[in-house]
Amino acid sequence: MFKPSKLYVDIAAIKHNLTEIQKAIGKDVEIMPVLKAHAYGIGCEAVSRAVSSYRIAAVATVAEAIELDKYFGGGKFVMYQPSMEEIPEICKRDFEIAVANNIEFLETLNGQATKPVKIHINIETGSGILGVHMKDLAEFCAKIKGLRNIKVNGIFMHYSCSESVDESDIEFSNEQSEKFEQAIKIAEGVLGDIPYKHAGCSSATFAQAITRHNLVRMGLLIYGYGNEPHLTGYITIKPSLRFTTRIIQVENFPEGSYFGYGRTYKAKRDMKVATVSAGYADGISRKLTNGGALVVNGQKAPVVGRVCMDLTMIDVTDIKGEVKYGDEAAIFDNDVVTINEFAKISETNLAECMMHIGDTVERVIIG
Repeated sequence: MFKPSKLYVDIAAIKHNLTEIQKAIGKDVEIMPVLKAHAYGIGCEAVSRAVSSYRIAAVATVAEAIELDKYFGGGKFVMYQPSMEEIPEICKRDFEIAVANNIEFLETLNGQATKPVKIHINIETGSGILGVHMKDLAEFCAKIKGLRNIKVNGIFMHYSCSESVDESDIEFSNEQSEKFEQAIKIAEGVLGDIPYKHAGCSSATFAQAITRHNLVRMGLLIYGYGNEPHLTGYITIKPSLRFTTRIIQVENFPEGSYFGYGRTYKAKRDMKVATVSAGYADGISRKLTNGGALVVNGQKAPVVGRVCMDLTMIDVTDIKGEVKYGDEAAIFDNDVVTINEFAKISETNLAECMMHIGDTVERVIIG
């Protein structure tokens, strides 16, 4: 079925980014592509083509791992503590799962499993989100040691502010790194060698080499996006996404005309206005109301009036070249309007912008 709005996904760009990351971190460090939240909203079917050669990929939930199974033949790592209700599915499959400070969950899993389940211990080092606190770690590991069907295959942590270059944030990240090193010693002192250690994410991997260990989790960066200053000089990444829609009307309006719900924009001159077939249901933030711009004929066309649920109006009065029904307009094109600029105007981060691109938008795979 035809959809006027499209997200173009460049598989070659994603592969390029993965290759560049691997060159930068060295052949002894394994990459775990992060495909959580439907590959950051892009779609697992598309992104799986670019990461098919990798041993394991990360997702957020057991349900996401089951979905990813349709497209990706490698292992699946569930990054966050599962619920009790998900234990039967975990026992059926070969997923590796993260566990926080929940021995009751592990005892139940151990009792229902018919073969060893691989787990990764999540360490709380300062993010305050999930994980085993340092003071509880030795006792937690001792309890795990007595569970026959639980195999510790990894230990990991999450940084709180690794993308920041603020001096106090860097110091805080350094403290987290030190705590994680201590945690590894404590855990291995009880359990013996743990095969995989991972702390590095898209930003931390380049901010602190110590975070690499033997496995890194790569999310936003593999898609070609990262606004952290400390990435400069390490890698050259290629944007993999282009988000477009179609113009469905072009009309001339006299001075004094109003546009959009709430009459938030009044024409100060005679204007030519185009209406495009996308709005906030499709991923165009309402923050673009009377302030953002779409790209038409390689030029910025300002948004006029409120962004609607399914439509957006843009001023094409000064656009050079013909503008007509059926023409393409880009929400971001990686050139005139980048996703970074789109995110800034939307007053959010890149990941949220990607996540908000709706199911109404067709994913078009390139390459």
